[in-house]
Amino acid sequence: MIRRIVTTEPGSTEVVAYLDSGVNRIVGVSDKCDYPPEVMSKPKVVRSILETGDDLSSGEIDRIYRSWIADGKPLYEVNWSLIEDLDPDLIVGQTLCGVCAFPLVSSISNKTLSVEKRPSYFNRIRQRVIATYSPRTFMGIAREAYMISRIIDREEKGANLVRSFRETVEELRGVGKHTKTIIIEWIEPIYMAGLWASDLVEIAGSKHLIGGGEEGRRVEWDIIRSFDPDLIVISPCGFTIDRTIKEIGLIERMPGWRDLRAVRRGDVYIVDSSYTSRPGPRVVRFAKTLLNLYTGGRLDREVAVNLYEL
Repeated sequence: MIRRIVTTEPGSTEVVAYLDSGVNRIVGVSDKCDYPPEVMSKPKVVRSILETGDDLSSGEIDRIYRSWIADGKPLYEVNWSLIEDLDPDLIVGQTLCGVCAFPLVSSISNKTLSVEKRPSYFNRIRQRVIATYSPRTFMGIAREAYMISRIIDREEKGANLVRSFRETVEELRGVGKHTKTIIIEWIEPIYMAGLWASDLVEIAGSKHLIGGGEEGRRVEWDIIRSFDPDLIVISPCGFTIDRTIKEIGLIERMPGWRDLRAVRRGDVYIVDSSYTSRPGPRVVRFAKTLLNLYTGGRLDREVAVNLYEL
C-alpha cells in the first residue's frame, strides 16, 4: 500500500496529484513544484542551487547555466535526511533533463548535474518504490502516467487519461497538413522544442524542424528563416506569458523577422510553458490550442495569446 509519496520535479507532481485527485499522499516535492497550488506548502526535498531572477534575460540565464555546468557544479541539492524523515513508500522523478528539474539519473559529459552526493542506503531499512516518469511523446505521457496509476492504485483514473489522450490525438490528426510550424522553447540562443511538443506537430501533419520524440536543440536563425514557418509558437521553458512578453523584442529584432510568412499573417503565439514543458495532463490543453490554431478555433487565453493582438 502506497501511503506517502515524494515527487522530485513538477511533471511527476502534477501527474500524481491528477491521478490521486488531490495532494494528500504527496509528502515532499521540489521547490519548482507549483501546481496544483496546494503542493507549494509541502516540504521541499529538492532545492535549486542556482537561482536566476526575472530581471535576467534569456541570454544571461543561458550563459550562467552553461558556465555552472562547465565547472561541474550541481544544479540541485537533495535533502536525503528530510526524505528519510518523511518516510515515503514511493519516490517519483524524471530522468530526461538535468537543467529544468532534478533528475533521478542524469549526466552530461560524465559530470553529475543533480546532486553532490548520494546515500548508499537509507538508515531506516524497509521496502520503498522508486519510479521514473520520463515520457518523450504525447501518448508517452499518458502511458507512463498509467504505469504510475497502477503503482498508487488509481488505475481507472490512469486508463481514463489514456483514453482522453487518444481522443485528442484523433481530433488533432492531420489538421495541420501543408503547413510548417516551429515551437521555440528558448529565445536567446534559440532552441526548438522537441519531445511531446514536436510530436503534437507531427500528429497534426505539419512540418517541424525537430522530429517528434527527439530532444529539443539549438537551431541557427538562418535555418529558421529559410524554413519560413506558417505558424510560430514561442514558449520558453519556465516562462509565463507575461515573462516571455518582456523580452519578445529579442526575437522580433532578428534579421528578416517581419518577412516570415507567420509574422506577415499574424500567426505568432506566446504560450505559457506550464502547458508545453511539463509532461502532464495539462499538455492536453496545449494540444487543443494547436488544434484551434490550425483550424481557426477559439483561443484559450490562459494558455496562449496572439503576439499581435496584445
